[in-house]
Amino acid sequence: MKRIAAAFLFAGILILVLINAAPLKDAAFGATKDFALNVFPALMPSLLIMMLYINGDIAPRSKRLSPALSAAVLGLMTGAPGSARLLLSSKENGDSNAERYFGFCATLSPMFILSYVSELIGDNRAAVLIFISQLITAISGGIFIALSSTPENARGKFIYQRKPFEETLLSCGRAMMCVLSLMILFSVLIRLIIIYMPLTGAARAISHAFLEIAGGAPELADAGINPRTLTSVMGAAVSFGGVCIFAQTAAFLRPLGVSILKAALLRVIQGALGGAICYLLYPFLCAS
Repeated sequence: MKRIAAAFLFAGILILVLINAAPLKDAAFGATKDFALNVFPALMPSLLIMMLYINGDIAPRSKRLSPALSAAVLGLMTGAPGSARLLLSSKENGDSNAERYFGFCATLSPMFILSYVSELIGDNRAAVLIFISQLITAISGGIFIALSSTPENARGKFIYQRKPFEETLLSCGRAMMCVLSLMILFSVLIRLIIIYMPLTGAARAISHAFLEIAGGAPELADAGINPRTLTSVMGAAVSFGGVCIFAQTAAFLRPLGVSILKAALLRVIQGALGGAICYLLYPFLCAS
């Protein structure tokens, strides 16, 4: 019975894909273009440098923080998927505390917010507020999870595994391919959801943003929402990161032993907190 149900489900999805072949092809092409022009140039160099640092190839070891803590701090500037990959690299170096810091994996690239989102909403101050709110939610969530977990080893007992440069480069390349494949998959799935979503106007735009922030942000910015509400909703969507970004992050959190349900719940809380911070501080920082 389960096999029959699965077969019917697969057939239904295939029919939907064939019916909407043109828009789904455009979605896949758009995701690939976004990866090539924005994600790869912004993430690959920083991820490579930071992985070299985590692996002990940069900076004297005696002056460095633990691999996991270094990954958590550096990851705040790379975005959630890159941050999770850095934590996984720290675990590969023998730091069993890597799982404790997964709460920090809750940011988007500063370039994305301060350039792309700022241009969309037409207010640099609001973009800075959104950026600050996501840093607050990521740091507070990361500290809470870290303090509520029991440390498993003491500093100085890590087994640093210095790797050849080409091996680290290949590892970064595999991480990029994982991000690309998930971007394409979720762009296609989200386009299907948007096509059949029984919502219009602002509700549709907000739903799109929380499903996939990069594609939904332009629609949200054009939804005719008043500036304070727009900044608050955008702040919540950025702090949450969207379902697509969360899936990319989860691909690296699972090998850490992190509960995906626990991570998802934390991201929802961080999203709500980010929106609340933007709403409360908007009159003080952004009002004319």
